[in-house]
This record gives sequence, C-alpha cells and structure tokens, in this order.
Amino acid sequence: MNMPAPKQELAKEPAKLSQGQLAKFNETLQATLKSLIAVVSREIEMLDAGRQEFLQEFATKKLHLLTQLEALSRLTDSKAMSPENRSEILRLKETLTVNMKKLELRIKAIRELTQTIEDAVREEESDGTYSTGNPLYEY
Repeated sequence: MNMPAPKQELAKEPAKLSQGQLAKFNETLQATLKSLIAVVSREIEMLDAGRQEFLQEFATKKLHLLTQLEALSRLTDSKAMSPENRSEILRLKETLTVNMKKLELRIKAIRELTQTIEDAVREEESDGTYSTGNPLYEY
C-alpha cells in the first residue's frame, strides 16, 4: 500500500511590504520595542528596590511583548527595519542583559538562602553524634 509522503512545510519568505505597510510595520515595531524596554527597565528598578512581589506580572508582560516582537519579525526581513528601530533593538539588548544579571543575582541569593535553611534543618534534626560539638570526640 502506497502512503502519501508527509507534507513538508517550506519556510515562508518574508513578505514584500508596500510603503504604507512598511511605515505601519516600523510604527508597530517601535511601539512594541519601547513597551518592552519600559517593562524590563521597571522590573530592574523593582529588583534594585528589593520589591519582588511583582516578578510574575513582569514575566507575563515580557512574554506577551516578546511574542508580539516575534510575530512582527516574521512579517518581513530585517532590511525593512528603520534605523530608529535598529537602535531600539540594541537598547533592548543592553536592558535585557542588565535584567538578566539582576535576576541571576536574585536566583543565586535564593539558592544560598535555601542551602542555609537546609543546613540548619539538617543540623537541628541530627542527634549530634558526628558533630564537632560532641564532647566524646574532643581530644
């Protein structure tokens, strides 16, 4: 029995946009980039202030905006991007790098705190047989 070959999706080439569409594309891209930079910058401010209660909200907003950015990137090739948007992308990259470092510091601090708590619990649960504080093992 002959089975039909599976359909292979070909990579779609970015569309060629008219001048009006290109202007709208760059306008939408600029708005999305500025929104994303603003959200990430605000998250950095909150992390610096020690306010972490909004991290999930920031993550949700960043995901939404990054999804929009990805969808926009599929509309046309990067040559259609305005010089202003190229600058905004570089600014976004710098902002995301700072954000990543701040989040990594937070994760490291949480890991260290978790380890300290685990060590304290383990020590509390131990009967002290092998601890250096046991007088039977002091010479």
